[in-house]
Amino acid sequence: MAPESADKGGAVDRVTSIKEDIMTEIEDGIQRLQRLIEAYKSQKAWNENPYRHGLVNGLILALAIVEDIEPEFMTSKDYLCEKRRGN
Repeated sequence: MAPESADKGGAVDRVTSIKEDIMTEIEDGIQRLQRLIEAYKSQKAWNENPYRHGLVNGLILALAIVEDIEPEFMTSKDYLCEKRRGN
């Protein structure tokens, strides 16, 4: 095996390792966003004022962008339904 062929194998291994590290960081970031969204939703405070409502919807948008899905925003209607159920 020529030295340059061995070097290409090492480069491929490094690229693969970097790619795996990046994917792990992305997955960790997605999990953190999901936990933040759930925390805000569970506090029932997300609709107390426009700032908190916008904050939770901004987090939902960020997660949707990263996951490449349509966001499901929280609306005042969602809040009223939760209140009626006693949640």
